[in-house]
Amino acid sequence: MQKTIDPKTLMQSSKQLNVGQKIEQDDIIEVLENLNYRPSRQVDEEGAYAVRGSILDFFSPQNEQPIRVEFSDEEIISMRSFSIVNQRSSEAI
Repeated sequence: MQKTIDPKTLMQSSKQLNVGQKIEQDDIIEVLENLNYRPSRQVDEEGAYAVRGSILDFFSPQNEQPIRVEFSDEEIISMRSFSIVNQRSSEAI
């Protein structure tokens, strides 16, 4: 069996992200930390996140690949999946 959180906590802690949305990068990091994501230098496993300047990477267990979110100030300008093998972005989300 795989550990999960209860549905009520998940819904209260979830946050939908969209390109063009205005949101602080720190607000997303706070949500990730509340869901027990671990900070990392490089995202290479589920439950990890990494910050490099205006880029936030995280790997949700519900996705096959991690997500890369790019910011310009407080606006999401790009969201893409990426490979954990070579860290290169692939398709836009």
